[in-house]
Amino acid sequence: MSVRVLWVVALATALVAGGVGAWAVTGPGGAPVEGARQPGAVVASSRSAAGAVPGNQQASTGDGALSACRDEVRAGEAVASAGASSATHWRTHTQAQVLVDAGKIDVKESKARWAASKKFGPSDVANFGKADAAYQPKAGACERMGQVSVARNAAPAAACAKRANALADVARAARPITASWEHHQQMMKTKPHDEAGAAFGDYMGMWQGMVKGATPQLKAYDAAADALAKTPACPAS
Repeated sequence: MSVRVLWVVALATALVAGGVGAWAVTGPGGAPVEGARQPGAVVASSRSAAGAVPGNQQASTGDGALSACRDEVRAGEAVASAGASSATHWRTHTQAQVLVDAGKIDVKESKARWAASKKFGPSDVANFGKADAAYQPKAGACERMGQVSVARNAAPAAACAKRANALADVARAARPITASWEHHQQMMKTKPHDEAGAAFGDYMGMWQGMVKGATPQLKAYDAAADALAKTPACPAS
């Protein structure tokens, strides 16, 4: 067998036994073969590249995360606006009962306040429901933003994240208010008119319970709304 054939057989054996990147190929007489990979060369190269993200890709990821955060904030602002309307009219409606019970307004005035706030009930519920449905899929984008590179967007990212947190608190506080407002509107549709009957007594008992429950609901909402008012806006760019 010639020297060249022996060298080829040796090369094939080394490939099978050692695997790519774990051997050094030599020619006849032990001289290294030009272009042959040396032990550990491939491994070192692949490890150095693993997990590396090009700078332009990091910037793109950061820009996308901030954009998603801004989308969350915009949706949250719509929820806050709709929630403010619900809170205003629910407050008027429940406080009319508190004031008439305390003798601070007469029955005629309480009925006027009930009628005035009641007109906004359906639109309050519909507008809040629509805004919240659009907001919830976007919620959390600002929290997730911290998991990617946003170094060059640090200032706006921080501002938008703070605004998003404040808006999330307002949304949480506005949901039970709007739910109570919606529930009472359904109650009013079937309100019994016989004030001497048991059904009317049950109705009033439920209503008084809702009036009492409105106090902590509105207190929590007011705290969240006040905190939002003190939180700077999310920069548009």
